Amino acid sequence: MKIRRVARTALVALVTLLGTTDRAHADDEPEASRVPRVARHHVYGLQQCLELAERNYPRLHESRWRLAQKQAQYQQALTAPFSDFTFTAGAALAPEVHGTALYSESSDLPITSSMKVAWQVGVDGTIPLWTFGKITNVWDAAQAQVKVGENEVRKERNDMRLAVRRAFYGVLLARDALALVGEALARVTKYT
Repeated sequence: MKIRRVARTALVALVTLLGTTDRAHADDEPEASRVPRVARHHVYGLQQCLELAERNYPRLHESRWRLAQKQAQYQQALTAPFSDFTFTAGAALAPEVHGTALYSESSDLPITSSMKVAWQVGVDGTIPLWTFGKITNVWDAAQAQVKVGENEVRKERNDMRLAVRRAFYGVLLARDALALVGEALARVTKYT
């Protein structure tokens, strides 16, 4: 009994509050138009809201870029042990030299007219033969990091969808509550 009386009092107070804001302009309007109106705009469905949010939500884009970074790190981990190669090349003008590495008849030649092209090419590198599982463990860790990134994207997408659904159904609840208050206001003004 008390709950009904409290609910009725709260409803009358709410209707009175809404009625006082509308009464300033209500003198010139007929009774049917005193019900609060919702402005008509383009109406979006839940699916459209979800699609728009998925296209424009910045945290979702951020998580996708973090996933791309983790995938690049995985590719780097696959090639890192075998990427320690250097290629060097050089060319220069030098005087012609005769003899061997131990003895040469022309050990100290100035720049002469008989200059020739001297060149050198070199490739240096290391190939790991036995690393006691370090390389494969790096690969496994990088692959697990990619899976974590994929799950982060999925988590952000699900969080975004939950927030959109909450907002969408909150708007529907507010619209229905406004319609109920308008209907109650019409009934109260009818009997007063």
